[in-house]
Amino acid sequence: MTAVRSLSLRATMLLLGFVSGGIALMAALSYEDLKKYTVENSLMRIERAAKAAASLTEAHFPESFLVERKEKDLPTLIRLKGAESLVSRAEPSALDRLVKEIGRINNGAANVFAWNAATQAFDRFATTFRRPDGSMPPAFSIGAGHPAYESIRDSKVFMGDVPVMGRMRYAYLTPIVFSGGELAGVLAIDVGWSDDLVTGQERLKERIFLASLLIVAITITIGGLLHWRMLAPIPALARVAHRIGAGEQGVSVPGRGRGDEVGHLAEGLERTNQLYQELEILAFSDPLTGLGNRAHLRRELKRTFARESWTQVSALILINIDQFRGINEGFGASIGDRLLIEIGDRLKAFSGSYNPPPARTGSDEFALILRDCPPERLNYALDGLWDMLSRPLAFDGTIVEFTVGLGVVSLPVHASSADDAERNVQLALKAAKAKGKGNIAVFDPALDARARREHDLSIALREALQRNELAVHFQLQASTKTRDIFGLEALVRWPQGNGPMISPGEFIPIAEANGLIVELGSWVLDETCRIMRQWLDAAILVPHVSINVSPAQLWQPDFVETVQETLERHRIPPRMIYLEVTEGLFVNFSEDRIQSIFAGLRAVGVKIALDDFGTGYSSLGYLHRVHLDQIKIDRTFAVDIDRDRSKQRLLKGITALAAGLKLEVIVEGAETEAETRFLMRTGCDAIQGYFFARPCSALLVPQEIENVRRMLSLLNPEVEAPITKAKRSSG
Repeated sequence: MTAVRSLSLRATMLLLGFVSGGIALMAALSYEDLKKYTVENSLMRIERAAKAAASLTEAHFPESFLVERKEKDLPTLIRLKGAESLVSRAEPSALDRLVKEIGRINNGAANVFAWNAATQAFDRFATTFRRPDGSMPPAFSIGAGHPAYESIRDSKVFMGDVPVMGRMRYAYLTPIVFSGGELAGVLAIDVGWSDDLVTGQERLKERIFLASLLIVAITITIGGLLHWRMLAPIPALARVAHRIGAGEQGVSVPGRGRGDEVGHLAEGLERTNQLYQELEILAFSDPLTGLGNRAHLRRELKRTFARESWTQVSALILINIDQFRGINEGFGASIGDRLLIEIGDRLKAFSGSYNPPPARTGSDEFALILRDCPPERLNYALDGLWDMLSRPLAFDGTIVEFTVGLGVVSLPVHASSADDAERNVQLALKAAKAKGKGNIAVFDPALDARARREHDLSIALREALQRNELAVHFQLQASTKTRDIFGLEALVRWPQGNGPMISPGEFIPIAEANGLIVELGSWVLDETCRIMRQWLDAAILVPHVSINVSPAQLWQPDFVETVQETLERHRIPPRMIYLEVTEGLFVNFSEDRIQSIFAGLRAVGVKIALDDFGTGYSSLGYLHRVHLDQIKIDRTFAVDIDRDRSKQRLLKGITALAAGLKLEVIVEGAETEAETRFLMRTGCDAIQGYFFARPCSALLVPQEIENVRRMLSLLNPEVEAPITKAKRSSG
């Protein structure tokens, strides 16, 4: 099997095959040409014989026969002059002399047949055929079934093979008719035995075939050996190339120094070997830290899983620097690079020579494979790694403190392939990052189940959007000053038939991760405006509706045009729409970009609210530079505010700042009466929370408006008497 796969053998066999085929083709063409020449020569001879026979007949019996001819002077008919029969026109001896002369000139045979009306056959009465003793042969007639019978019976010329004494002769038969056209006989001439020609052709074909075989055998023997000898180094070079490709070091390339193509190939392979060693470094290493890169990690994982049996448990650890972008921004990119180099050095020292070299798999991500690391040793190793990575770094007097997140997966316990290992360790790291800064998470099958659920929800969400299965609910906002409805917030909901709704906290992050958030946000805007149009037509008046928009929506180049087109299509006054953005916008967007988007929205006429104010981003600096109409204080400030004095002071400061900037202030998350009463005394403009109303469907909004108005009319911040809530549906 190996010999059959050999390139040199296949090339030799292919070359010999072409040569053999060429010789066979030449032999076949030669035979065909000879056969064609034989047929053409036979045709030429028979035509000459026919013309000669007709001319001799006319010359010997000018008073009895008239020959009619066609193109090439070939006879088509011999016509008798007068009404006498053919037999009575000439003496037998005269006809014998005629046919003998025809046969001698044509080097063939000649016969004259007379038509016998009684037997409907042509009877021979003059011929060149003789027995060995010189006597006349037996009588012979051309009757039905003879190849020429039908043609000459119809007074037409016949040219072809005819049977004579059990063999075939190539003949030309010319009908003889009376002057009136009646059939009188036929003049038949031939040029010899046609099967002799076939026999000669077959003998020639055998000779050509044998000669071709001999030539092919000589070519295969001599040419094959020479060609094999010339290509013999190629298999050796192929084996060397395979060893180089497998990463083997110190490979020696044979065949160098030859002046032919094989020598050039060997020299090129040697240069390739050198380049491969250099590319090995470039392809599998990180130029900044000197560690391996992601390709290196994947190769090591494949080698790990390529073992025939697992004699020890390994661990794959993925390390991510928390908020590395902030370190770069705060200390500069050069300090960030030095931090990466230092972490790489620490990982190399921790890994040692027993484990594969660590890898830098991303801008702020590292990976480490620890061999012989069962669970009892893994915990010890993680403690040591954590202590080593937790130490702050000092560069030129600059102290850089940082934390890392670690994702861990045991091999092959929780992964059966390199792909599984990479996927599962990413899930573990994601779980660690979700816990906050400086956390470790070991892969658990529940993480895989969660990832699969997120994948399934992603598909289901796309289908739900296409089938219009989502819904928009509304939560009312109570005004602290007018004691009336301040506005409503539109909230997307995902019903599940008769089951519970899927939480927005679950499907909104999925929509953001898979790019569906833009389509989802556009649908919420359109559906909200459609419902508002129904309220306006039904004379249900609401001050305004707030709609959440994601940074991904704002990033769309046609976002402002989409908002304007939606409002115009549903005939909604722009002043009735507040678009809520989160503080994360100020981190992900440049200030110029934000100013440009807000300017476009202000030109349309909608208002802009800042949601979740105070949840961790330093956006205070933007409040006096970016035009806003409203801020919504996060619910964490409302919880227990009636008892938490630090929250009270902070909230009063925020409301005072907002009043100075002429911003409306809404506090979210008021769930108790005590919290609500205190908030009404803080100077905020509105309160939104479960105390007043839970989110409800559009059909229940009129009822919820009346409930909130009733509660506001009974609520007096100075009076501590509890309010009895009206019973209502939770929507």
